[in-house]
Amino acid sequence: MSDSGTGDLALSLLRRPAAGYGSLLEQLNREGDPLSVYGELSLTDMFNAGPSGQGRQAATGVPSPGGGRAIFVQSLNFSCRTPVVGRVTVGPTPGAYPGTGSTKFQDVMFECGPGYTSGDRPINTFVSNAAKGTVGAGIKRFFDPAGFNAALTVATATSGSPTLTNVTGAALVKGQMLQGNGLATNAYVTDVSGTTATMSGNATATGVITVAAPLFTAGGTAFELADSLNFDAKKVLLWIGTSILGTQTATTSRAHEAWLTSQYYRDQGISNRYILKAYGGWDSRGHETKRSAGDYNFPQLDDIFHDTTVNDAQNNVPPATVTGNADAFVKWKRLFYPKTRIIFLGGTPLLDNTNEARQVIIRQALSDYVSSLNDPLVKYYSQANAFDRTVAANYQAGDGIHPLDGPHLLNWNGGYNNNPGLRSFVDTNLKTI
Repeated sequence: MSDSGTGDLALSLLRRPAAGYGSLLEQLNREGDPLSVYGELSLTDMFNAGPSGQGRQAATGVPSPGGGRAIFVQSLNFSCRTPVVGRVTVGPTPGAYPGTGSTKFQDVMFECGPGYTSGDRPINTFVSNAAKGTVGAGIKRFFDPAGFNAALTVATATSGSPTLTNVTGAALVKGQMLQGNGLATNAYVTDVSGTTATMSGNATATGVITVAAPLFTAGGTAFELADSLNFDAKKVLLWIGTSILGTQTATTSRAHEAWLTSQYYRDQGISNRYILKAYGGWDSRGHETKRSAGDYNFPQLDDIFHDTTVNDAQNNVPPATVTGNADAFVKWKRLFYPKTRIIFLGGTPLLDNTNEARQVIIRQALSDYVSSLNDPLVKYYSQANAFDRTVAANYQAGDGIHPLDGPHLLNWNGGYNNNPGLRSFVDTNLKTI
């Protein structure tokens, strides 16, 4: 089973879940995180071409995955204030990377309008950043946008289904939502004949009415998980961290330390995948809470990478608390995964001098703690010299916290200030699992 991020993979897992799980849904809930799925497009966004053209790429509400991450799209649904048909494509961008399932993606047609949605459309597709995965939709419209918000003169009828006359522009179609004085919020066009249209029953209006902008909305069910879809892998790695490995990480998996470590093992012929638990603002205390609640008790773990000192420093967590949380992880590992290695990583450098001074102390305390154990299955690696911390341009938007792709790769490959790099550490200390 390859890391292609295709619907074929999802369907095979629906029939036969990964080892240790009763179902794919159980695995997604334990290893991944549910995504809040909602997106909408206004009139301007939806219709930007000619009458027979196609609208912009529609916001399906599901983001394309960031570096180190993949998304499983279970289902999507669509609604609109005016009748539309469209298509949603989910999966690797065609031609992105030959040989990575780049032509295998879901292409699902849908139809929706006022008063009816597309219903839940099953997708069941993995979208992998490493395979240039995207989620999007194109909306094909049934009407000419020149008629939007056209002024309409209403007949004098005060009840029933008033006939609209003197329509400005012959752009109305059955089902379009209408707005105006005296109209119910759900008033719509029931019939069109030439430049004359009929409103829905008991719709009453006086004066000028307009066509409601066709707000298009999309929602559904999706999960975010590690960009590591080889669910038949022989070895499993767990990465625990902050937003530097999570929501504000490298833009591509090919510059993400967890993905690069997994790729290194694959290059050695070691079948593996990784689980990613990295959250913005979280320090060692938050992850210890998750661990003690059993959230990290996975069916199999062969290597654990623990990387939280950046947030420990920024949140002013006492060094003794950090090492105490590390000790709790080590005791848990020895109990549940006695043959598993755990690697504590001193975090990448911070631009702010006060926070970096705190991190220097925390890194040293963590290094001393690991040395005191004299345990070959507990290791420490410092990322303090990953890149030049005094250069604001090394950080995303110069925020002084989150490295750009280049510094992430420098952290992995080494080279700055004679730093050997994380790859060298893995090669020397973790070459086999």
